Amino acid sequence: MHCRIRAGFSQRKLARESNLSSPFISQLENGTRNAGPQAAKAICASLDCGFEEIFELISVEESEKGMEVGGERETSRSFFNLRRMGRPRFSS
Repeated sequence: MHCRIRAGFSQRKLARESNLSSPFISQLENGTRNAGPQAAKAICASLDCGFEEIFELISVEESEKGMEVGGERETSRSFFNLRRMGRPRFSS
């Protein structure tokens, strides 16, 4: 959110620029969704920010919780959380 605001973008404008949906951007900022590699790359490019500045890689074990695809655990996907600046992380 800090990088988005610093760049002068609203959530809607960032969504348009990165070819993502406004609700998805909102959910990322609220911590209720994680970004995949393509979404993270698009957001970084739109905000002209480095990946490490706004995202952190979460472990595969952490991203596997509750994720099943076709009756089997999904293990090959990477997810990225937005970094939090002084706010507690969302926990489910």
